[in-house]
Amino acid sequence: MTGPVRQPGEPVTAIEFTPRTLNQLFGRIAANVRTDLKEGRGLVAVRGVLETLPDKERWTTHYGSQLTGGGEAVFLDIPKDLAQDLGVEPGDYVKATGILDSYANTWDRGKLEFRLRVVALEASEPTDELQQRRRERDVLTILRQRTRCAFPTTDEIAVTVVHPASDQVSADFMGQLGAMEGVHVEKAAVRITDPTDVARGIEQAGGDVLVLLRGGGSADQFKVFEDPLVLGALSKKRAYRVLGVGHSVHLTVADLLCDQVVDTPTAAGSHIRERIQESREQRRFTAAHDQLQRSNELIRAKLAEADARLEIEQAANAVPFVKPQMDLLVTDADRAYYEKRIRSLERASSRAVRRAIAMAVIVALLAALLGLAAGVRITWGFLRTGTMGIGVPADPARAPAAAPSAAPKGQRKRRSQPAVSESVSLSRLQRNVIDAEYRSATEA
Repeated sequence: MTGPVRQPGEPVTAIEFTPRTLNQLFGRIAANVRTDLKEGRGLVAVRGVLETLPDKERWTTHYGSQLTGGGEAVFLDIPKDLAQDLGVEPGDYVKATGILDSYANTWDRGKLEFRLRVVALEASEPTDELQQRRRERDVLTILRQRTRCAFPTTDEIAVTVVHPASDQVSADFMGQLGAMEGVHVEKAAVRITDPTDVARGIEQAGGDVLVLLRGGGSADQFKVFEDPLVLGALSKKRAYRVLGVGHSVHLTVADLLCDQVVDTPTAAGSHIRERIQESREQRRFTAAHDQLQRSNELIRAKLAEADARLEIEQAANAVPFVKPQMDLLVTDADRAYYEKRIRSLERASSRAVRRAIAMAVIVALLAALLGLAAGVRITWGFLRTGTMGIGVPADPARAPAAAPSAAPKGQRKRRSQPAVSESVSLSRLQRNVIDAEYRSATEA
């Protein structure tokens, strides 16, 4: 589409819009397109693979269902009742007939989308091929969801055997399993060629081990073990699953779902017996190992406790007055604390003894110095004045009498005392020593 040719220098003319008015214009154009599609077009049919089938509970239509073919895709709006009546599923090859329609996608800025509003829907492939393809698709889905279950390790084990109505198969199995203590076997006879009956027997089986048995036969008789019903029941069963069917040439899809596959029912009984024996031997070995481990741990604990008590007693004997507290110790932290306390007490006692000895020596030295000083002073006073150093004559008989002194008027007369040298200041100890010497000299 081209517009009028604009000459150079010619002014540009355009219609101006706001975002709101421009969106309104887009809406009118889309409405016109939808009207033209409804009025000028009839029914349209298209074939392809139905890839998706969106489902919302509150909606009555599968909006936006995708149909592919030839590398292209178109969108369909399929009523739910049509899809349910035909039983279509994603992956089916269908023919859809409907009316062309369009609408503005408000979630994508008003983008105009074209769809086929379906009014009729039918399968475009034969029924057998459709069923076969659906069966294969279901099998693949089941295989993707498969899980593995471990063999039970409990003392009591319940085994459920799903077998044909013939007793020979179960007899072969029981002949190899034998009577084992703690093993409870439950039998479930089914029509082994009926997938529904086999699936029901598997679902109703209760126990820790599920055994599915079947004798030999033609290849057609083993298709039951590839049916989605049987495979779905096996996949959902939370038990150790053993499959013993036919012979080694018979391979089925069920082999991929079971935890153990054997060739015959007899081999299934042997396998269960061996696994039970191995499990019990393993439990006995584990119990013995655990007991030995606990015994070793107990012995190590006793030895550690004995070593700790021996160290505590040795430390307590070094300091007797803390021995009662040391006997109560059982942990390494307490032992370390009291050992540290003992060392601190020993250091403190050593320091106290050293301080006491030093104080005694200092006191003895001071006493000796004081005695020596007093002796020297007394001797010096005797030699100089002929007295004992305090103004008292050595011989009291030869000492002249002291003349009384007249006391000033108005003052009380004081008691006469011997003259004492004011230049000498003696301590109480020195006075006691001097008085003792004076008394001994006077008595002599």
